[in-house]
Amino acid sequence: QIAASEPSLAPWPAPALMRFLSMALLCMAARCTNALRGAAVRNLRGVTRAHGGRLTAALQKNRASLAALQHRWTTHLAATGDAAVDAIDTDAAIQTVNDAQWAPILQEIRGKAGGPGAVAALRRAVDKYGEAPDAAYASCFPFELDEYQIEALRHLRNDSNVIVSAPTGSGKTVAGELAIAYALAQDKRVLYTTPLKALSNQKFEDFCRFFGSENVGLSTGDSGVRRDAPVVVMTTEIYRNMLYEDAPTPFA
Repeated sequence: QIAASEPSLAPWPAPALMRFLSMALLCMAARCTNALRGAAVRNLRGVTRAHGGRLTAALQKNRASLAALQHRWTTHLAATGDAAVDAIDTDAAIQTVNDAQWAPILQEIRGKAGGPGAVAALRRAVDKYGEAPDAAYASCFPFELDEYQIEALRHLRNDSNVIVSAPTGSGKTVAGELAIAYALAQDKRVLYTTPLKALSNQKFEDFCRFFGSENVGLSTGDSGVRRDAPVVVMTTEIYRNMLYEDAPTPFA
């Protein structure tokens, strides 16, 4: 018979012995840590004694350089910002002054829109203040203008030649009347041509009511009225003959 025997196990150490061994290991780890820390501190102190002057000078130099750079950029940004703010404030101030200056004039022109009083108020304002805004010319009309009519005026004010192409009844004549108002405000002369004599007579009457009879003349093949006026209405044929004549004309 073969008898199987179980291996015998060694007994575990007592709990007190385990606590003693743990405390010993902790003490050894603490002593090693303190020794390493002391060596590191001594090394750092030695470096500080040997190179302390150069390190201090380098740190102070870096601090001075950073301070100078910060001051320079702060000053530059402040100056640039102030200039930009001043420019914005100046534009806003000029616009505010212009708006306040022209507000009562625009109100006066609108109150007389459609008649010679509006153009007269516009001319007085231009004589006093110089260049007038587009709204001042648009205010001479008793209705709101379309954008293309205002655009035509802007091109005329830039000394550009303008051709307005639009459907019948859409307000092409208003663009011409804007040009007349601008010319009267600038003390310039206007020759307004039409293809027919009857249409010239009609425009003469309309312009007399709008711009004042003293400012409007008429020249046709049959008769002439105030040919030396700032605005003269005539047929295209009269204008063509005037261009081909060698003799001086009253429209020169």
